[in-house]
Amino acid sequence: MGKFSKIYFRADGNSQIGLGHITRSLALADMLKEHFEIHFLVQEPSQEVIAQIHEVTENIIVLPQTQDFLSEAHEIAQKYLTGKEIVVLDGYNFQTEYQKIIKATGAKLVCIDDLHAWHFVADVVINHAGGVKESDYSCEPYTKLCLGLEYALLRKPFLEAAKQERVIDKIENAFICFGGSDPHNFTEKALKACIEAQVFKEIHVVVGSAYTHLESLKNLTIQEKNVFLYQNLNAQELCCVMQKCHLGIVPASSIAYECLAVGMYLIVGYYAENQKAIYEGLISLECVIIAGNYQSFSFNKDIFSIQDLVILKSSQSYFLSIKKLVEVFTELLVEIKLANEQDMDMYFEWANDIEVRKNSINQEPILYENHCKWFREKLNDKNTIFYIGQVNDIPFGQIRIERKGEYDYINYTIDKNFRGMGLGKILVSKVIKLHNDFKWIAYVKISNNQSKKIFERLNFTKKSEEEIKGELYNIYRLEKN
Repeated sequence: MGKFSKIYFRADGNSQIGLGHITRSLALADMLKEHFEIHFLVQEPSQEVIAQIHEVTENIIVLPQTQDFLSEAHEIAQKYLTGKEIVVLDGYNFQTEYQKIIKATGAKLVCIDDLHAWHFVADVVINHAGGVKESDYSCEPYTKLCLGLEYALLRKPFLEAAKQERVIDKIENAFICFGGSDPHNFTEKALKACIEAQVFKEIHVVVGSAYTHLESLKNLTIQEKNVFLYQNLNAQELCCVMQKCHLGIVPASSIAYECLAVGMYLIVGYYAENQKAIYEGLISLECVIIAGNYQSFSFNKDIFSIQDLVILKSSQSYFLSIKKLVEVFTELLVEIKLANEQDMDMYFEWANDIEVRKNSINQEPILYENHCKWFREKLNDKNTIFYIGQVNDIPFGQIRIERKGEYDYINYTIDKNFRGMGLGKILVSKVIKLHNDFKWIAYVKISNNQSKKIFERLNFTKKSEEEIKGELYNIYRLEKN
């Protein structure tokens, strides 16, 4: 099976604005690249940015340097968009009017945000800060807000690290990183404090190519045998360095989430407006010591009180899997339509799938002539509704609704080539929203764990069990709020 659709990521990064927009866009792109064709649109990227993007995709479109961003939006719309793509915007120049130009093409629009400073017309807004809420946003009624740590834009090595439970009994190694540019040179201030504290066996310091104080930093470390300095690490290399460390001194940005994912304790503060919401979300975590505003923070040896740190708790459980964000993007492309007689053969193929028969009340293979008779009868039955789910006009599954008495019985099938992508949950959810006055009932074979998870995630409640033809079924009902 091919990719669902093209996704165009529009983000920039340099020594003036840092590499944060590029880093988190790449994290998201890496999560999505198995199912989507990834392209990046970047204004005159540096070699470092190109190298980072090439870790995820070879598809880089170099845009000319400009401050006329609305003209840029029109050019992107005309050159690259047909209405079937998804566009992801990450940056402070892609405000309401820019978004409207992209939306006018018919393309789906996602914005990665950390300021909630203007009105959004996007289909989805992602802000992984823990200290932000829906009421902070001005957006359209259709806009889906994906807020908080469960939507954390972590690169794959860190998502994998978060699955591995880590117990730190003693804090011996420190990690320092203030992003790719660190214009205030907090890196050097934090390193001086670590050296003076004389409590660390090793101190690992990471900077990017946009860091302009490298010579001064090298002079500070030249006599320190326990200080290790790194520059321009890729995600896997950075993760490996972090896993050697027990305490991170970092800003409230994506780097803080990456430290948490590997199970590190943190001293964390902020120095920019767009870091405040992440900072507010981190304050309540028991694995974090808060530093407040780094611009007024006193970096000295007294901040490293080991006695304070040993009471902290592991942070890794805050991060969920890639699957949640893949579902968000896939849902943008899913449409449902009423089935007709031309769909009869496709339904026959789905109905006779081995897994479908195994989970059905009647497990015997279906004869084609019997199927045709049944299908035509059901199409003409006012108490039966057939829907087909499609991604970019490609059918991937069906839902059948049987209206009996006061209840509406729901049954679904996903094509074997589309399983494991979250499409079952998306399809069922869309049909339920379309008929929000129905009283839903679902019979699920007790061994069908995947369907049980789907109905439970959609707030169906198990009411009872029933034995049918020697097999046990769970009976689920969707309760109205």
